[in-house]
Amino acid sequence: MNQICFLSSFVFLTNVIHNAYRRETIYSFLFFCLFLTSLAVHSMPTIYTNVIDKVSIAAVVLFGGYTYYEKIVKLPENTWITIIPPLFFLATIYLYIYGFFTDTYCYHPNLYIANQFHAFMHLIGSIGHHFIVLI
Repeated sequence: MNQICFLSSFVFLTNVIHNAYRRETIYSFLFFCLFLTSLAVHSMPTIYTNVIDKVSIAAVVLFGGYTYYEKIVKLPENTWITIIPPLFFLATIYLYIYGFFTDTYCYHPNLYIANQFHAFMHLIGSIGHHFIVLI
């Protein structure tokens, strides 16, 4: 089991609670699904848990992007907070995609280091989505 990534998956529960508190029911549900699939993939990694986790990730990213777009379109002026979600999104893409092509970050040859970056990616992804809700 990938213990650090399993444990860092619990950060998604903060999004579940925050979104439920803000009455963002769909967002809360999607994060709950992501929490469950993340636990699954980090405790029993198979092709099936990996695919279902990727589907949950895509759902959260797409719904988060939609929510972000809807909110910034309605803002009378751009504020400093609107830049944070795209920066955090780009950071997660950098750690995952760039890391994949360069065997660094989440794909570092040292599994301990790779898992540390993956757990960090959970954290910054969660924070980025918290900011979307706060806009």
